[in-house]
Amino acid sequence: MASQGVGTKPTARGGLALAMLLGACLMLLSGCGGPPPPDAKAGKNARGKNSAVRISGAEKPKAAKIARRPLSKAPSRSSLPAHEQPVPRADPPRKHARRQATLQFQERPRAPARLKLEPKSESEPQSAPQARKGQPASRPAGDPARKRFVPQAVSKARGKEHPSLKGPENRAQAKGNALFSAGRFREPARAESFFSRALRENPAHAGAYLGRSRARLQLGKPRLALADAERALAISPRLAQAHLQRAAARLKLGRHRGTAMDATRAIALDPALAPAYFIRGEANLALKHYSRAIADASRAIELNGRPAGPYVTRGAAYLSTQRYGKALRDANRAVRRDASLARAYAILGMAYLKLNHNHLALKNLDRALQGGPALVRAYLARVYLARAEAHLRLKNFAAAVKDASRAIQSKTGRARPWLIRSSANIGLKNFSQGMADATQAIRLDPRLADAFINRAAAKNGLKRYRAALDDANRAIGLDPGKAAAYAERGNAFYRLRKLSLAIAEYGQAIAVHGQTIPAQPALPMIHINRGNAYDDTGQFERALDDYNRAIRLDPKLAFAYSERGLALYRQGAYGKAIDDFNRAIQLNPRHALFFVKRGLVYSKLKKKDKACQDWRKGLELGYEKVRRFVRAYC
Repeated sequence: MASQGVGTKPTARGGLALAMLLGACLMLLSGCGGPPPPDAKAGKNARGKNSAVRISGAEKPKAAKIARRPLSKAPSRSSLPAHEQPVPRADPPRKHARRQATLQFQERPRAPARLKLEPKSESEPQSAPQARKGQPASRPAGDPARKRFVPQAVSKARGKEHPSLKGPENRAQAKGNALFSAGRFREPARAESFFSRALRENPAHAGAYLGRSRARLQLGKPRLALADAERALAISPRLAQAHLQRAAARLKLGRHRGTAMDATRAIALDPALAPAYFIRGEANLALKHYSRAIADASRAIELNGRPAGPYVTRGAAYLSTQRYGKALRDANRAVRRDASLARAYAILGMAYLKLNHNHLALKNLDRALQGGPALVRAYLARVYLARAEAHLRLKNFAAAVKDASRAIQSKTGRARPWLIRSSANIGLKNFSQGMADATQAIRLDPRLADAFINRAAAKNGLKRYRAALDDANRAIGLDPGKAAAYAERGNAFYRLRKLSLAIAEYGQAIAVHGQTIPAQPALPMIHINRGNAYDDTGQFERALDDYNRAIRLDPKLAFAYSERGLALYRQGAYGKAIDDFNRAIQLNPRHALFFVKRGLVYSKLKKKDKACQDWRKGLELGYEKVRRFVRAYC
């Protein structure tokens, strides 16, 4: 085969290879990956006169215009005139949507961070917040509806929490708070359910824990209330109201030291929190820190004088420090503010009792007992005990026994209720029960001199005179200033017919009684007993002198007139004796012995009908010993 020369015509196979090589060169010249030039099939050069150049996806400009600008530097969009601005190329729908989404995401402004609202100074103007899309514009400052959109600003120093009004937990809390009325829950059970609902929506809501604690404390659940207050403090340790609520729960549980500590923390966070001073005053009162209780109650009254509670606290502290006039003043102020406050009436009753106004004491103590469960257990026992003592002074012995028994049932572990009941039983001549009550009082308090005196009196009534002397001696050893101890020892000597010793003991009792402040009311009876001893020894003038002193001390003491009438009868002064017996019967018409003695005087005056009438009256009243007189003379 002949070799091919340079000028020879190529074969078909060689022509195909040459066409492929030329196509690759054209692709390199026009740029790889772009669309082929429109005149590529014609075999013209890509740099020809009618060729076009791609400029970042814009429509190809005419060649005449491109010749005026260098091709090495692409013109910017801002440098072109308005009529020459390039039109964006239409991309496929899918790519266009993706690019638009990317641009919107990048150009979307970031939401501003939520800032805690702080109170602005008066000089700094407060700009109105911009309304979001779909919300109404902000209202002027004077508009009452502004609170619906702008939360109230609160100082951090007080540790109070004002959550946003949005959210189901805050709406539930708002419903719980709406059940408050004048500081008290109207419906604490419903309020508890609303606060529990708020906590289910947001378990870290300190305000809901605080509200539920208040509701549970009102429902008588102090342990659960304490747990909720502690949860609120775990979330907001500087919440003054939570410290106050924990103090209130601890006060209900009787944890007085913890109560004082929590109230002090609440005061440190908010020095103007009046209830914190009141609760700390109650704790100090229970701890017997009376001066501190008075100071705290006074501070609470200075901050807010409307509630009655601080007046009651201060009145109770004054009562315990024997300032009875100030106690009466504060208790009356408390009653004017809250007429249903049982503790205020209790303080009034006990103060009147200490001032020896027994009828006023009974009136106020009865009003206090109408409060019933409003009084705490220990205070209820004190009210029953005070009323028993008032009845005892008024010689209502049966009522005194009943009230003292109620005080004993409270199981306070005190000896005084047993002592009061012992005295009342002795007044009823139930000497065995009186001795048993006095013995129980001695077991509870072995150094209680009055209990030994009562037991000596009961033993004298049971004719156990030597045992009565032993108890009287022990009472004098414990307290030499007890006039009643010398009187009981004199009674024992009198029954043992040791009249000179009895007269000496009665004289000692009268001397000690004059040094007692306040004087004990038994002094008239001591004079009567010494007058009897003088009368038995024939010292009639001294006897009459003691009877007269007893009548001057107590003009309504019927027994003094009876004993003086009997002394006058022995001296032969029958007319004066009849007058004294008439006065005694007028003061006490149910005493049988007065009629029997007057019948004796009538028998001496030969007035048989009157004598028999008086003796039958004495027999009717239960004096059986006079029956032999009736049989012999009537």
